[in-house]
Amino acid sequence: MPSTAIQLANHSSLHNDVINAEESDVINAEETDVIKVGEDEPPALKVARTRVDNEALKFGIDDVPPPALTLLLAFQQYLTMFGSTLVLPFILAGPLCISGGNQLALSKLLGTIFFVSGISTFIQSTLGVRLPMVQGGSVAFLAPTYAILSQHQFACPAGYHNQTLQTNDQLWQRNMREVQGAILVASLFQILTGVTGIVGFILRFIGPLSICPTVTLVGLSSFSAATAFSQDNWPIAIL
Repeated sequence: MPSTAIQLANHSSLHNDVINAEESDVINAEETDVIKVGEDEPPALKVARTRVDNEALKFGIDDVPPPALTLLLAFQQYLTMFGSTLVLPFILAGPLCISGGNQLALSKLLGTIFFVSGISTFIQSTLGVRLPMVQGGSVAFLAPTYAILSQHQFACPAGYHNQTLQTNDQLWQRNMREVQGAILVASLFQILTGVTGIVGFILRFIGPLSICPTVTLVGLSSFSAATAFSQDNWPIAIL
C-alpha cells in the first residue's frame, strides 16, 4: 500500500507538471503571436492608425494646403502684419515732433519700416532660422523711445505744428538720430548676449513675475497714442 500511494503521488505530480508546462507554452505562444502581429502589421494599417491619431490636425508641419486656401491664409497674415507694422510710424510721429502738415515725413517713416521689414523677412526666411513669419517692427522699443524723447533737449517746441517743412524736418530728424543711435547700441548688446550664451544663464533667474510686468509696462506706454487715435470714433475703435 505505501508503495502504491507513492506511485500515485508521483503520477499526480508528473501530471501537474505536464499541465503547467502546457499552459506555459500556450501563454508564450500567445505572447509570441501578439508580438508577431505587431511586428508584421501591414503598412496600410499603420498609416490608417496615424491618420486616426492626427484626425484633429488639418495640416501637419510639412503639409502644403491647397492653392486657394494658401492664398486666403497668406492674405490673412498680410492684414495682420500690415496693421501692426503700419501703426508704429503713426505712434512715433507725435514724440518725434512731426507736424500734422508734414505728410512727407510720415510717408518716409512708413516707407522705411516696410522696406526694412521686407529685407529682414527675406534674410530671416532664407539665411536665418526660416520661421514662417514676417519680421515687422517691435513694440518693445516704444517705452525706451518715449523715455528718450521725453527729455528736455528733445521735447517738441511750442508751435512746432506751424513750422515750415524744412524746419520741421530738421527737428524730427534730429530726434530720429538719437533714437536710432540708442537702438544700435541696444542691438549690439543683444548680439553679445546671444553669442556668448549669457541669455541662457539669465533666464534661470527670470520668471513670469519678471516678464509680465515688463510686457504690461510696454502696453501701458501706448495707451495715450491709442486713446488719441480712438477718440475720433469710439464705436469703430471698439470693433
